[in-house]
Amino acid sequence: MEKDDYLAKWHRDPMGYYGWQGQPIGRDEWVELWLRDRHVGLADLGRRGLVSTVWLGHDMGMGWGPPIIFETMIFGGLLDGEQGRYSTLTQARRGHRGWVRLLRSVRGSRPLIHNGRKPRG
Repeated sequence: MEKDDYLAKWHRDPMGYYGWQGQPIGRDEWVELWLRDRHVGLADLGRRGLVSTVWLGHDMGMGWGPPIIFETMIFGGLLDGEQGRYSTLTQARRGHRGWVRLLRSVRGSRPLIHNGRKPRG
């Protein structure tokens, strides 16, 4: 995509809206889907962290390349804040499983921090 084409697209629709299969959808349909359960996967690995993979439905790639509409984030543990982003549901499922395997293999941990506080116990 040429720079001028990209900028014109950005001004019309900065992130675009996409369904679970990557098809372009309107904003109203995106809102309806957004209000449902968006999780592709959720794995609580205790002090090693929480792996959450969700459908975002808007292009986190900002129009460069295929739409990036899924995201995995790690909350807590040694890999807190790490993330992966994907274009397809298949990639998101595979990515989620990969992050879960990685966290299970990590030696050592630090307590999960939630709202700036360490859990008791």
